[in-house]
Amino acid sequence: MGCSIRQGDVLAPTVFCLFIDDLINEFKSLNCRIDMEGVDISILVFAYDIALVASDMKKLQEMIYTLKHWRSR
Repeated sequence: MGCSIRQGDVLAPTVFCLFIDDLINEFKSLNCRIDMEGVDISILVFAYDIALVASDMKKLQEMIYTLKHWRSR
């Protein structure tokens, strides 16, 4: 039996960060990053939103496949 936290709950951002940390590490291992003024970026996460960033369509597709596989676990 699963449990949930209401959106807007003070614990929601912390739980989201713990939950999404595994996905972020998977994206880091793909080496699909782009350099933006000395900072390597592959994923931007804010609140409940995720933006994937890649230098070409092939890498972006690999990231989307990884997200789909990760989500289905």
